[in-house]
Amino acid sequence: MGIGESVSISSFDQSYYDICLKRLLSSLDRRKFSKSYGCFDKDFWHFKTKSFPSAARQQGIHALALALKFDEQKNNSQQSQYLLECLEAGISYLQSIQKSDGSFDEWYINERGWAGPCAYLLHSLCRTYHLVGNALSPQASNSIKFIVDKIITHLSKSDEPEVIANHIAIVAASVFEASRLFHNPIYEQLYLKMKAYFFKYVDDEGWALEYDGVDLAYMSASISFLSFIHELNQDSEIEEFSKKSLGLFQYFIDQDGLIFGTIGSRNTQTHFYRGIEYWSQYDPIASLISEKYRGVNDIGPLEQDDHYFIYRVCDLWEAELLGNSIKKVAPSQLPIEGDEFSLFLRNADIFIINSKEHYFICHLKKGGASIVYSKNDRKLRSDSGLILKLKNRFLVSEIYNDSFKTLYNEEEGYIYIEGYLSEFQQKYFNILTQVAFNLFMLIFARQRYLAMRIKSIIKKVLIVKSQCSRTKFSKKIDLNNFRIELKLHNIPLDSESLLYRGITQLRYVPQSRYFTGSDCTNDLITVDLKKRNDNHLELEYQI
Repeated sequence: MGIGESVSISSFDQSYYDICLKRLLSSLDRRKFSKSYGCFDKDFWHFKTKSFPSAARQQGIHALALALKFDEQKNNSQQSQYLLECLEAGISYLQSIQKSDGSFDEWYINERGWAGPCAYLLHSLCRTYHLVGNALSPQASNSIKFIVDKIITHLSKSDEPEVIANHIAIVAASVFEASRLFHNPIYEQLYLKMKAYFFKYVDDEGWALEYDGVDLAYMSASISFLSFIHELNQDSEIEEFSKKSLGLFQYFIDQDGLIFGTIGSRNTQTHFYRGIEYWSQYDPIASLISEKYRGVNDIGPLEQDDHYFIYRVCDLWEAELLGNSIKKVAPSQLPIEGDEFSLFLRNADIFIINSKEHYFICHLKKGGASIVYSKNDRKLRSDSGLILKLKNRFLVSEIYNDSFKTLYNEEEGYIYIEGYLSEFQQKYFNILTQVAFNLFMLIFARQRYLAMRIKSIIKKVLIVKSQCSRTKFSKKIDLNNFRIELKLHNIPLDSESLLYRGITQLRYVPQSRYFTGSDCTNDLITVDLKKRNDNHLELEYQI
């Protein structure tokens, strides 16, 4: 794929496609005699490092359906027949691992997931049926209908206690697709319920809630999922949200296509292609983003692990398939390339400045996490938060809590943030806790309600949960020169070091922590606190 190029079926790099297809087929158990024939989880069927297959990886059937559409254009009948056999094997295996309540497991036994993996699998099945339904055998078609109905029954009886907008969006989109394909009024009713649920958490500024704030990359996920709905029904509410989101999204991309993921609530670095490609036929901002965001810093499917490669390649190929059939409108200009301005997104608590020499973004709710992009040398400097390293835990500023107070003083030109650092601990399994957890899930999580409660607890421990410490911090950011005054009070006696000015992400998010070129210029500073006698610290530094 050419750097910075807009990709369509007529122009995308054939070698990139071939590598993706080989990787996809290599993950599939293609042995017809095997008990796991049709399984896409190679860790399970080949390496045997897992005791159960992750159902999420069966989204590979969607990728194979897209590959069949590509082969259709090349008249490669021999490969097409082979791909169709593999696809039907994948459908059959997916049916064999579906639980009686219609759910599937993704990360651990008896997980009985909601959006992930169930809605994603529902979307994959519906897209597969839409793309190649006429080529499927009657048995495979009936299997899809059977699996779909059971998934929707499960989705209608389950939910997630945390607000994750892109999860609600994929549930809404997949159920809508099923209602259009199979004409079931129950499906339509659930779709309308999920659509209303999604828009309950949409902000007027153009973003939807991801845990405790706006996350740019997952915002692109919601745009992509909802584009499948708009393509079929031209929903005006979805159109208004998508265009407003794209209008917001453009502020977080530079000339090299870098998405400033450290600013988002979830630190997500990857982004979704299909929605941007879809809206580029209607909206100049989408057309612009489509050109820019596949630049040198793009983290494509091949850069991701097997778990995410399988469904992210579907998003890319959907965009490429769509790109062959649409005509894009003329692109607009990125804000970073335009006139000087300042913008304060009050609800998101994000401040943006575009000057002749710099582009500055600060997320106040995230403890003042900031980036400064130098237009002269095209270098990005980050200050994603501070970490106070203690003997057995960390105190961090990047996790929002109710103690935060923020202020933008336009007249004097500064931003001020104060609050208490959040306690954070890195969690790992050992042999005993892993065995105990698996036994507990195997015995006690056979009921949907208990499984959902347990998953909620796991998310709180790994992602959401944060407890205020007694250590108070304040940051004053001078908007004229981007210097920061940092103050810490009540520093614990067992503090070992302070880390600041650089990339210091600790919050767990699956689709993050990929290497980018900016990692080589991470100017993280470490201050030794072991020999300090006082519990206060004041310092100044330049982002």
